[in-house]
Amino acid sequence: MDKKIKEAMKEYFGTSDYLPPVKWNGYSVYEPKYSEPTFNFGLSNPFLLVRGDEIRVSTADEEQAFRGYVEEDDDPDAMQPTKTLTGLGEN
Repeated sequence: MDKKIKEAMKEYFGTSDYLPPVKWNGYSVYEPKYSEPTFNFGLSNPFLLVRGDEIRVSTADEEQAFRGYVEEDDDPDAMQPTKTLTGLGEN
C-alpha cells in the first residue's frame, strides 16, 4: 500500500514524500511533504484520503473540516475584530 500512496502523492502533488498519517473520519490522512516551500496564496491545501484500497484527493469541504476552519456565515463571531488598536481586545 505504501507504494500506491507514494505513486498517488507523485501524481497529484508532484512529490512522493508525505507526513505521517493522521486518522480522521475513518480515513488515514496523508499530507504531502515538500522539500522546498510552496505558496498557494489562499488556495486549498488538499491531501490524500486512504480507506482500505480507496485512495483519493480530499475535497475543499473535507480540507476545511479536517483543518477546523469555520465559515464566517456559520459563526458570526469568527474572525471579528474588537474595537481596539490591535483587535485583541486589550484596554
